[in-house]
Amino acid sequence: MPTVDAYLAAPTPLAFWRKHRGLTQAALAEAAQVTQPYIAQLESGKKSAADITVYARLAKRLGIRIEDLIVE
Repeated sequence: MPTVDAYLAAPTPLAFWRKHRGLTQAALAEAAQVTQPYIAQLESGKKSAADITVYARLAKRLGIRIEDLIVE
C-alpha cells in the first residue's frame, strides 16, 4: 500500500509510481517506447511529456490512470 509520505517525498508522481511498482527507469522506458533519459527528465520535473500517448503508455504499464501522473 503506498504511503502518503512516500508520495509527497517523490519529486513527481511518475517517480513515486515507478518506484512503488518496483520498475527501473529502463524497464518503464521500454514499456512506454521512450528512452531512459527521457523517463529521468520526466521524473525530475525537468521535462513534461509533449504527447498524451506517452502518458497513456506510462499509466497503462504502471496500472494507474493518466490523471495520477499529472501535477496540477
